Amino acid sequence: MNVGPQRVLAALVLGVLACVDSTGPARDDYELPPPDSTLDPAALRVGEILYACNRWGAAGAPSVDRVLVDVFFGRRNATDPDDRPRLESLSAVQARGGKVLFQFAFPAARVRIDTREIPPLVDGGEVSFVRTVPDPRRYDWNAIVGFRRPLTPADSTTFVALGGRVQYVFQLIPAIAGDLPNGSLVTFRQMHDVEYAEAAGVGCIDHLRSAE
Repeated sequence: MNVGPQRVLAALVLGVLACVDSTGPARDDYELPPPDSTLDPAALRVGEILYACNRWGAAGAPSVDRVLVDVFFGRRNATDPDDRPRLESLSAVQARGGKVLFQFAFPAARVRIDTREIPPLVDGGEVSFVRTVPDPRRYDWNAIVGFRRPLTPADSTTFVALGGRVQYVFQLIPAIAGDLPNGSLVTFRQMHDVEYAEAAGVGCIDHLRSAE
């Protein structure tokens, strides 16, 4: 029996469609470029808040279907690690089709994920908030470094020498807050006179509604 070319083509198309799961996440072959480890404060690239507190940031929702973002999980309690995200947190991202590309030295990760999956991921409680990624080669974040002794001018100098940008100096705590490369957070933790070096989160304030 002769099979016409149209039937052969139709069979090939059906065969390809049978191998595609239309309900699952699209295949994502994205890979991060080599990191930029420049310790120049001018090279810092901290992303804007994309989604937090049950709403999109000032720029609104991205216009593309799949985005590269940094997700911050935070710590639920003192027993959670402060130098990496929990496996449960990463699994929550992957369960929504997200691809984990990098784990920060604090509870956060860089992921590729469908834009529509961001609100339920954050609103579900596993993710605290999501940032944009202005430069995929950079891994910078808002951070605070606390010391075991009173601050000196040299501490701010060290903060800048490690690629940071000082925003606040708290003499009474004592601590320095600002933007800092991910790797420099690790460097600060290794210093004997540093009490802690942590990433800064975002706090949500619920507006009180008047009683009806």
